[in-house]
Amino acid sequence: MTEYRYTLPWDLERSKAIAFLDYKWLGQELEGAPDNDTESLLLSLWDEQDKRKYPVKINYTPHWFQEPKSIGTRSFFTWTYLEACEHDNLPTSAEGKLWKDWIGIQATWLEQHSILKKFKKPEEAPKYPAHIQRELDRARFIVDPVTIDSVDFEVPVKLPLVNRHVWDWRPIPTKLNGEQLEAAYIKWYLRRRIDEWLATGGYREWQKNWEYFVHYTEHPSVGTRLFIKPFYWDLWQDLDHLRWQYGELLKSVKYIQWYYRFCTYRNQGNKKSIVKVEDDLDEIWQI
Repeated sequence: MTEYRYTLPWDLERSKAIAFLDYKWLGQELEGAPDNDTESLLLSLWDEQDKRKYPVKINYTPHWFQEPKSIGTRSFFTWTYLEACEHDNLPTSAEGKLWKDWIGIQATWLEQHSILKKFKKPEEAPKYPAHIQRELDRARFIVDPVTIDSVDFEVPVKLPLVNRHVWDWRPIPTKLNGEQLEAAYIKWYLRRRIDEWLATGGYREWQKNWEYFVHYTEHPSVGTRLFIKPFYWDLWQDLDHLRWQYGELLKSVKYIQWYYRFCTYRNQGNKKSIVKVEDDLDEIWQI
């Protein structure tokens, strides 16, 4: 249990409730909300289109996330969000800030540090379960494989010197049939992990401490050039969920195709050519 600094229980619960409202509504300029003051969000007085943006937030629990022991999952994401808002001097409620400061004790910070390790490349090569290691060994024999580092991903916010590739020179993970997953899908998948990294505290950590992530690269083609220790996600460690998510997307595409053909036959009475599932996936991955 979190040991809060002494305060009246009513005040604490009320501040907590308003902090949750901050997480839900800030960024939408809802009437009466702290961010309804347009002037406080403008980056310049002469350009009303140039506004400061609120931090990235997610409204689901990631598959890899384990609930912190000090605070619950919902409280954790709300706390990291308000911390990022404070770093960027964005308007939040006074009650939300009060609650954020109450729960921002050492135990909470240590748990966040542990969570963010998920997005850092380990110093030692991880040991995989037997079925994953077997698939990885098989992928090494693919002729001219597409490597993970060749896939560029998008970062929805501005971060100084942040990498746009996962520095992993191994082949892109494979499907059950041994063929590699499409690069477009990997890009889509990594974008979801980027949002989760930012929402769990990666945004504030990078903005505040990015200069401490500078390391010498180990890759021989780059030599001893300095670079920032990058965002990282181990796709092979995540192989089971990677394949499961791919399967769910295939099911969605097949359903959309069936529904489209059903409506076409019913309303127009003519037959359309059936589009390959892989072609429709290219459009879905852009969502």
